[in-house]
Amino acid sequence: SANNGCAEGQNNLGFCYEKGFGTDKNYDKAFEWYTKSAENGCAIGQRGLGSCYYYGNGVSQDYKKAIDWYLKSAEKGDSIAKNNLGCCYLFGQGVTQSYKKAFQWYSKSANDGCALGQHALGFCHEKGFGVDKDYNKAFEWYLKASNSGNPKGHYNLGKCYHYGIGTSVNNKEAIICYRKA
Repeated sequence: SANNGCAEGQNNLGFCYEKGFGTDKNYDKAFEWYTKSAENGCAIGQRGLGSCYYYGNGVSQDYKKAIDWYLKSAEKGDSIAKNNLGCCYLFGQGVTQSYKKAFQWYSKSANDGCALGQHALGFCHEKGFGVDKDYNKAFEWYLKASNSGNPKGHYNLGKCYHYGIGTSVNNKEAIICYRKA
């Protein structure tokens, strides 16, 4: 299907080359197929191409191009691309650092149900990035991320139980969470 112009098939082939599923890892071919997918309008392919630029896989690293592709993907509703934009703003990669914009993108991702965004939103609430510190909200978002299966969500939820961050100290729950992480 990829050779016949199917954008989703092109994305999947790019993913296989990127991760080495069923073939040897080949970032150059991953970049080639993600580019075809992205140009054919596939939101996941656009995110994949953005990540190629972000990490420099198969192409020279270029945060600005990464952001352009993440934005195209996010505009089509891709929640992971929204999370990735949050990371770019949090660390000032390809954009002027803005905790407020990072928080806004993480919120969009988290509210879409993305475990990565849920964890990041918990982190923002815990540390006060783009929002006033609120340990209760941090706990709530770490719990959502943990319930979504996010390993960092498990760890940070365990930390909340261990140290009483946004909840009562509960070492039994902390151990359960740490083991899941």
